[in-house]
Amino acid sequence: GAHFPHPSRFNESLSDDLVLPLRLALQSVIEASATSEVVLIGDTNEFTSTSSDIITSYLELPGNTTMSTSLEQTCCFDNGFSTWGAFDRIIANFGTGMETVVLMDSPLPLWAQQVNPVTQKKGAFHKPIKGILKIAEGHTGSAVTTSSTSTMSTTTSTTSIEAVASTKMVASSPISAASPIEMYYLIVVAAVACVLFVGLVVKCGRTRRQPSARDLEACSD
Repeated sequence: GAHFPHPSRFNESLSDDLVLPLRLALQSVIEASATSEVVLIGDTNEFTSTSSDIITSYLELPGNTTMSTSLEQTCCFDNGFSTWGAFDRIIANFGTGMETVVLMDSPLPLWAQQVNPVTQKKGAFHKPIKGILKIAEGHTGSAVTTSSTSTMSTTTSTTSIEAVASTKMVASSPISAASPIEMYYLIVVAAVACVLFVGLVVKCGRTRRQPSARDLEACSD
């Protein structure tokens, strides 16, 4: 998984100096894992005008195959998900096809509509996408999946790799937004921790040994 740097100019692709660290990092993973099959999941920060073929080309992925999720308007909440914002992609250099599912539609849930109460600046929330990579029957390769958020699934009739590009929250205020359920569990955990701590302190206070006559005599000496 990767979060690419931003291009130096609007509606242009990444320059060579920004691409080089990405290429070297990916090549090191390929060499260490001894495989040539890659599934890249990331916020590429590439505009819609830059195809996924261009990305696989400048990253120098092995082979001549590019399977990619479609270029969806996933970025960002603060710009109204503009047509140029197809930043989030799942790309593979193998397979026979890729299906795309955008996992969240507008209007966004309230927890994703982050707005700074002082400046009224909106957060740069990205919509999550899921890519389903189709693989030929009997495929035996072992892909390097460059994201911990991906899952692999196999059935008797079809073989596929399902990968989910996670949502991204860029805080417009020092405290990130959390869902009510998340806040509930955080409060419960904090309350339990406090109760345990207080109980430990009380227990230690009750069981503390009173000084014996020998201790008092030693102190008087």
